[in-house]
Amino acid sequence: MLLSGIIQKALTRKIKHNFLAKMISEKDLDLIFEDLKEEFVKSDVNLDVATQFFNELKVVIKEEKKIFLGKEEVQKELYQRIKEKLIESLGQKSQPLKLRRKGVNKYLLVGVNGVGKTTTAAKLSYYLQKKEDIKTIETVSLDYNRAAAFTQLHQLVTPLGINSSFVDELTNEEQTNKFREFLSGLKSEVVIFDSGGILPNSPDSLVYLKKLAELINATETIIVVDALSGQESLEIVKTFYNNIHIDSIIVTKSDSLSPLGAALSSHYFLKLPIKFLGEGEHIQDLIPFYPDRIVSRIIGEGDFASLADKIKDQKENTAGAEQVFLKFLQGKFDLEDLIKQFKEIKKLGSLSSILKLFPKLGKFASVTSSNLDGLENEFTAWEYLVQSMTTYEKKNPKVFKTESSRRARVIKGSGRKPEELNQLINKWMLSKEKSEELSKKLAGNQMDWNQLFSFMK
Repeated sequence: MLLSGIIQKALTRKIKHNFLAKMISEKDLDLIFEDLKEEFVKSDVNLDVATQFFNELKVVIKEEKKIFLGKEEVQKELYQRIKEKLIESLGQKSQPLKLRRKGVNKYLLVGVNGVGKTTTAAKLSYYLQKKEDIKTIETVSLDYNRAAAFTQLHQLVTPLGINSSFVDELTNEEQTNKFREFLSGLKSEVVIFDSGGILPNSPDSLVYLKKLAELINATETIIVVDALSGQESLEIVKTFYNNIHIDSIIVTKSDSLSPLGAALSSHYFLKLPIKFLGEGEHIQDLIPFYPDRIVSRIIGEGDFASLADKIKDQKENTAGAEQVFLKFLQGKFDLEDLIKQFKEIKKLGSLSSILKLFPKLGKFASVTSSNLDGLENEFTAWEYLVQSMTTYEKKNPKVFKTESSRRARVIKGSGRKPEELNQLINKWMLSKEKSEELSKKLAGNQMDWNQLFSFMK
């Protein structure tokens, strides 16, 4: 949702007669709001939420008896007001997880099938271990319907030194009592319960989930919502909310270029705080939810604060990146360096999750998920090609322009296509030219080294 573009389009379409306006009327504002509401609905914001959102905004502006003089002033004012209202509607400030430093903290994850609860349980374990310095964590799979759920959870958390266990369906009083005993014996600082996926139209599964929730008596019960679930997600969250106590929301799959309208709708109606965003496939890809940052993404301004956090998290692994950068500045940039550069970028997350942090300007505005998938595939192909090269070839890629036998050997050894090798060499040549140009500028004192390094830090 590129907010400035939407507002500009609405203004041009609805008040052409006032393009050089002396004043924009209340009626004009109503027309503009109708247009904007339509765009919100297209971005998966629930219709009732969008209607209420703009009605409230309209009241505020009318109460101030604001008189807009000309189109530019309207555009600027509306942009700022909608941005402020979105931040307010998402909770204003980041809300941390409820976390006691004494006793057992129990977190129950609930949601429908396929939203990523099991992966989220592992990511939350990692986050609490690394960011909150929690020493003892265990995970419990309650998903008796999906045989692979416990195996998946176990495989994800075992490398972290975290124990996992499985609790079968509680079909009788004896099993229920055993579960009570299990719960009373918990000693870890944090226990994360991964419940099975619920069908909202299944009363029995909701009754069973309610029973589990009452037995566990969680510190926080968190509903996991898929960012791509569209407008139906609000009804799903409502169903859970009306049957069990829900404390907060985690939004998964938000590394896509989805508008997160579903999450906005859920928070706006039910006032449930969004605690985290799941932004990728890696276990570290769970980030705290900051309303101001996510609004900046939604409206196309980018999110440099989150990008800085990602870079900071990778700081301990940046020695290789610094070496590549120095070689780039010196004009000594080979194929191995190019691949290292791509690997450093990939450490920050998927390309789509990184791109979302940049303002949607110029070429960035038209980038789609399929474009990014293509780039990811290119990186993979190039990596295979470089792995099939000799050290000499990596240092001197120009040989592929003149020696066909080397080309044939690398293409065969990597299992890639001739055009992919051409793309790699062309990309390297372009980077090399930029590297040499920058090196000459630095050597000729056309650029200040201290200024450059200060900027890069």
